[in-house]
Amino acid sequence: MKKRNEAEQHIKEIIRDKLAINPIVSIHKVQTALFDEGFRTSQDTPLDRHYVTKLVTKIQRENIATLKYKDKAARLSILVEKYRVISDQLLKVVFYDRYKVDEKVPVPSFHEQIMAANLLMRWDLALFYAENDAGVYERKTEVDNPRNKPLSPEARESIKRAFEMWGFIKKETQEISSLDK
Repeated sequence: MKKRNEAEQHIKEIIRDKLAINPIVSIHKVQTALFDEGFRTSQDTPLDRHYVTKLVTKIQRENIATLKYKDKAARLSILVEKYRVISDQLLKVVFYDRYKVDEKVPVPSFHEQIMAANLLMRWDLALFYAENDAGVYERKTEVDNPRNKPLSPEARESIKRAFEMWGFIKKETQEISSLDK
C-alpha cells in the first residue's frame, strides 16, 4: 500500500534518527522502531521488510548524493546547528541548579558537571577550528582590497576641485598666492 508523502517523510525521519545513532542497524530494529512509533500495517504487524529496506537504501543514497555536492559553508551550518542543540543540553548539566527541568532527572554530580563543562569547552574549540579552516574568519588583505587602490592624479584633482566648489575644503591656490605677494 502506498503511503502518503507526509507519512513517508515522518517514517524517513525516524529511520534517519536510527541510522544516525547506529549506521549499521538491522532492518528488524528499524521495523521495531517504526512499529513503536505507531507505523504498522492494517493487521497490526510491523511494516514490510522490503518496504523498510527500500526506504533505508533510499535514505543512504540521498545522504551520499547530498554529501557530494555540499560545500564547506553548508556543512558548517549543520555543524553549528548540532552544536547549538548539544550545548543547550550540556549547559543544563553544568548549570543544573538554574535549569531544573524535571523532577525525574537525577541531580548531576560535581564530577559530571565538570565533565560536561570540559566537553562543552572542547566542542567550542572544535567548532572554532572548523570555522577557521572553512575561512569564516579570513579577511581580504589590504593590498587585495579594490577600495585601497590609489587614485589616479586626474581623479584626485577632480575630487579636490569638487570639494573646493562645495566648500568642504578651502581653496589652497588662492591662499598660497596671497601669501606670496
